[in-house]
Amino acid sequence: MLEPSVLNRERRRFASSVDRRRNPRSGRRTGDPRVNWRRIAWLFAAYAVYVSVRSLPTTVKKMFHRAAA
Repeated sequence: MLEPSVLNRERRRFASSVDRRRNPRSGRRTGDPRVNWRRIAWLFAAYAVYVSVRSLPTTVKKMFHRAAA
């Protein structure tokens, strides 16, 4: 007589349901959102430059005000 594990394996092999071991669901799925990390890095860099340029006149005024005092 066959062992129960062999019988279960045979049932799974010929079952009409999908065997998860044959089609593993590891990795990226087709429905997963794609994240473009390079674009996010560029947007962050552009925002940092924008904030720096925006505060530049105030920084320059403070530097000259300290130098004159």
